[in-house]
Amino acid sequence: MMGRNIKLAAVRRAVIMVLACAIVLSFAVAAFAAIPSSDIVSCNGMFNVDKWMLESDGQTPVTCTSPEYSGKTLQEVINVVFADVYAASASDAQSRLADGLATIGYTPSIWHYSGYTGWMAGTLYHQQPIIGAFADKSFYEQNIHHSRAFGPYYYNSAYYTIASFSTESFQSWPPAHVWVSYNTARDDVASKLVSMSGYTRLANINLQNQIPANDPTLSTGDFDGVTVFLQTPRDIN
Repeated sequence: MMGRNIKLAAVRRAVIMVLACAIVLSFAVAAFAAIPSSDIVSCNGMFNVDKWMLESDGQTPVTCTSPEYSGKTLQEVINVVFADVYAASASDAQSRLADGLATIGYTPSIWHYSGYTGWMAGTLYHQQPIIGAFADKSFYEQNIHHSRAFGPYYYNSAYYTIASFSTESFQSWPPAHVWVSYNTARDDVASKLVSMSGYTRLANINLQNQIPANDPTLSTGDFDGVTVFLQTPRDIN
């Protein structure tokens, strides 16, 4: 009887594992199927990415508003790609990215919205840092450069991470962060990582995520369509 009970327990565990795997697989397929094909683009001919930062559902582009673009909804672009050929693992690549950003003053701050995702090569990645964002100033200041990163995806001997960088300012009443720029934060992190931390800037990438100025409802603000491509150095200073 004891042997039979052990066998039944083992069967139940196996059934539960199969059902759990089926549920996870069906969710992944459903999430992928719901992403508009127009949002999936080639990243420099290497692999496909979703060109927007996504909500927690893994399907909906993150949006924000700005008085400068009154009447339009701004979509949050992916505007930086990191390649790390020296990372020993995915977790090492994540740590090295955080370390690299810290060298130029971008550190995790909890005073920003969380829960965002990014899609790369068929996989949905939760944001780094897990809570808040990498930011170069306190939440109550003006012209705060901040970012969330997604990945890494291992491809052709390198770990790739996509990121959305933007600049925002604190509004005292009602308390809020107001969008300022995409280009300013992107250019700031790129120039500082190259000049101060030994990163190499590779050829720019076009993820086809600049919304035309004549679009009646949507905008990407000052974004010029350039996604910066950075290679992480062996030693992070």
